[in-house]
Amino acid sequence: MHEVLERAHACNDWRVVIASINAIKYAADGISDLCKQNEVEFYCKNLCEFIENENPRVRYDALDCIAIISDDFKPRIQKYHK
Repeated sequence: MHEVLERAHACNDWRVVIASINAIKYAADGISDLCKQNEVEFYCKNLCEFIENENPRVRYDALDCIAIISDDFKPRIQKYHK
């Protein structure tokens, strides 16, 4: 999943970025038990960077993904990311 986010940051096509964000969003529930804390931090940090994207669709999907992984990774995400 790291590669997906890294490719999204390198791409200028908003459709690729949204597809990458959605891949993280849909996979989050299945990988929440397998992720270590440093991986959760990686996802949070990288997703937060998309909030400042110029495209409103990317910003919306980034916020939606953060909301979903906040629920999927609870209580770890709430404990370390206040």
